[in-house]
Amino acid sequence: MAPRHLALMLVTCIIWGFNFVAAKVGVRELPPLLFTGLRFSIIALVLLPFLKPARGRMRDVVVIALFNGAIHFALMFRSGDGGLGTKSISPVLSSAGDPAG
Repeated sequence: MAPRHLALMLVTCIIWGFNFVAAKVGVRELPPLLFTGLRFSIIALVLLPFLKPARGRMRDVVVIALFNGAIHFALMFRSGDGGLGTKSISPVLSSAGDPAG
C-alpha cells in the first residue's frame, strides 16, 4: 500500500472516530433529534456542490439517505441503550439500499 493511501486511511479513521466524540458532546447540549437534523443539514449543504443527480434514481437515493442516515442516527441518539439496538440494524439497511443485492 502506498504511503499516501495509508495516510488517507489514517485520517479517515481519525475523523470517523472524532464523530462519535462530537456526537456524545452534542447530545448533551442539544436535544438528540435537533442535533441530528443540524448535522445532516450542515453536511448536505457542504456536499451539495458535489452532487451529481442520478436521472430516474433520485427518489431511491433520497429514501435510502433518509433511512440509512437521518432516521438511523436519530434513533441511535434517541435510544436509551446508547444506540446498541439501532446500530445492529445498520448492515441490514445498507444492504437493502444496494441495487446489486
